Amino acid sequence: MVQKNAIWSKMKTLKVRYSDGIKSGIFKPDVNPFGLIDMSKAKSKRVRFSEEQIKMIEDFEPVDNSVMFHAKNIFMISFLHWRIRVSDCLTLKFQDINNGRLIYTAIKTQENQKKLKFIQ
Repeated sequence: MVQKNAIWSKMKTLKVRYSDGIKSGIFKPDVNPFGLIDMSKAKSKRVRFSEEQIKMIEDFEPVDNSVMFHAKNIFMISFLHWRIRVSDCLTLKFQDINNGRLIYTAIKTQENQKKLKFIQ
């Protein structure tokens, strides 16, 4: 089953492209099919870990250099630095730590070259 927000995301992209077509003269502005479509986004339900579950993950000691070892470390970096997406964690390097601060460019905002800083 396709979720409403997945459809909304694709339709949003099409709407932007259609608007670009209107601006460039490809489409007529008075004929806009997106005025007839409900473009509302469903409210998403966030599921959060409890403090006990986080403590269990933190205390878990997987075999060094195993998949579980790396998965735990990526999760903990993402959790402890609450603004970091997992996709951004995967791009981190040791050079991103400077004077006790984690400094990286978020993939989502890369075009703005916005540097995010966290105290370690």
